[in-house]
Amino acid sequence: MSNILETIKEKCIKGKRVELLEEVKRALAEGVDAKTVMNEALIPAMSAVGEKYSSGEFFLPLWTDFTAGKDTGILDWYTLLIAIAALLTLAVHGSLWVALKTEGAVEARACRLAQSVWWGLLAWVVPITFASFRIQPHLKQSFAAHPWGYVFPLLAIVGLIGIRVLGGVRGGLDAFLCSCLFILGMLTSAAFGIYPYVLPSNADPSLGLTVHNSAAPLYGLQVGLMWFIPGMLLACGYFVYTYRSFSGKVKLDGQGHY
Repeated sequence: MSNILETIKEKCIKGKRVELLEEVKRALAEGVDAKTVMNEALIPAMSAVGEKYSSGEFFLPLWTDFTAGKDTGILDWYTLLIAIAALLTLAVHGSLWVALKTEGAVEARACRLAQSVWWGLLAWVVPITFASFRIQPHLKQSFAAHPWGYVFPLLAIVGLIGIRVLGGVRGGLDAFLCSCLFILGMLTSAAFGIYPYVLPSNADPSLGLTVHNSAAPLYGLQVGLMWFIPGMLLACGYFVYTYRSFSGKVKLDGQGHY
């Protein structure tokens, strides 16, 4: 038994994901207890990996071949696409918020910035949509199995168009709310598309983290829910109080400062 545990430990340290899975399956088939595999092979292996990262012997490459494949690094072309999309989205959203809360020259500049960046965001949404469906098969499967899920990207489309049509060039609450709707639509589309996965695996779908295999025990979920409900009520109450207290536009003082 010690030989197979050492093999599992070695495969884990070397990052041989597929071979590691096969060795773990073989150990379980031979009657090795799952807790034994965890305590005597996997946990020591992860501790060894942590020490190697701390010493600098192991590290994550900034990128490998810059593709979104099985052996990607920290950066790849798809990550950069999403990062730029997020930057454009927040630039429009932030500009509309500034326009909503200010007046005069600052409001006008914020509206112009939102108007200019909106075109870049519009042009960027198309390639990230095609790229997402190309590299993430769960998106196609989810939307094909549950066509009602198209309501989420529809929200994003309505929000994006609404930014422009319903006051994007003038600012105002309607444009800001459309920006919120666009962000909501994009996030819910992504969540719906990869459900039940929370972290899909590039190497093997069976190795991905889902809402089922990564969930806390039932007791923990029940206790968490008991605290979550009053906690969220307090957070929502504070949210309402804060925004009501600072509602309206910020006024200039006597020296021309906000």
